[in-house]
Amino acid sequence: MNHYSSGSATNKAGIESHCSSTKANGSQGMHLKRPGKHCAKLTAYMISPLPNSNQGRQLRRLAFAHSQECHKPKPFKTANTSQLEGKKVQDIHTQVYEVRETVFTDQTGQFPTQSRSGNKYIMVMVDIDSSGILVEPLKSRKDAELHRAYTSLMTRLNRVGIFPKKHVLDNEISQAMKDYVQDEYKMTVELVPPGCHRRNAAEVAIRNFKAHFLSILAGTADDFPLQLWDKLLPQAEITVNLLRPSNATPNISAYAHINGPFDYNKMPLAPLGCNVQVHEKADKRGTWAFHSVDGWYVQTSPEHYRTHKCYIKSTKSERLSDTVQFQHKRITNPTVSPKDKLMNAIAACQQALNNATKSHHYNPPSHRLPP
Repeated sequence: MNHYSSGSATNKAGIESHCSSTKANGSQGMHLKRPGKHCAKLTAYMISPLPNSNQGRQLRRLAFAHSQECHKPKPFKTANTSQLEGKKVQDIHTQVYEVRETVFTDQTGQFPTQSRSGNKYIMVMVDIDSSGILVEPLKSRKDAELHRAYTSLMTRLNRVGIFPKKHVLDNEISQAMKDYVQDEYKMTVELVPPGCHRRNAAEVAIRNFKAHFLSILAGTADDFPLQLWDKLLPQAEITVNLLRPSNATPNISAYAHINGPFDYNKMPLAPLGCNVQVHEKADKRGTWAFHSVDGWYVQTSPEHYRTHKCYIKSTKSERLSDTVQFQHKRITNPTVSPKDKLMNAIAACQQALNNATKSHHYNPPSHRLPP
């Protein structure tokens, strides 16, 4: 009994001295700076014979708890970086730049014919995300007119939830226009290098839109006045965006990216500038008046259902009508004039005479005297 008591006392004294040395070293609780060395001492204490009594069980629990504390990781220290300010270090900082939140704008050259509304130029805007082309006619290149057209285009983008953060402009833009873009719409302004037009995506859009618009003008009626060219711009913008794929989602069109799917039932499209017969309602015409008037088709109204906007020849004004007869077949299938019919008949007669001469050979009679 004395052996176990002395052994227990020795183990207890060793553990207590071990704990007291740990506390003296400045550790919190049972945490040690060198747990491997102290754990070996605890193992020696635990190997020593301990009595199977309350005091022995208490010493075992204390030794086991102390061994678990020895294996706890040392907490990380927070480095003091206040002394590193202003010093050059080899750190790499990255920043994500969203390229798609960018718009490009530019103005076309002067149109050969001034419209009846006084427009001479076209402002073209390109949204990189949707690859959509937006156009707005201009009366001049003054700052006030540029602000009006730019506000109209940006309002259309913001209305569908597109808020660009960067605007790329031509190098010849005025300072007032740059201030207007930065102050009004809080966008970053970037100018293309002088003479480097390929950096401005609007230059390519102008080329594509001009080719598309010229093909439309070439298909108008012969008597369509060129002074109405600005009336054709809204539907020309729709058709060119229906043909362009979106950059963000290539399997849909640029029009669908901006405005959603195009409803052909609501907005049936027809050849721009073709001759039309616009129906006049019974309460708008006289008793012996004709039931339709002559006009030109300029666009399909986006605010109505299957309603067309036509320019009436007699009144020189626009009119909305849901009953319109399109005469576009007379443009694609030209009629035969009386002169053409006469020349065709002469050619047919000449061909008939040539065939008759080849099939019947004439043998003249002989004038020899009989013998």
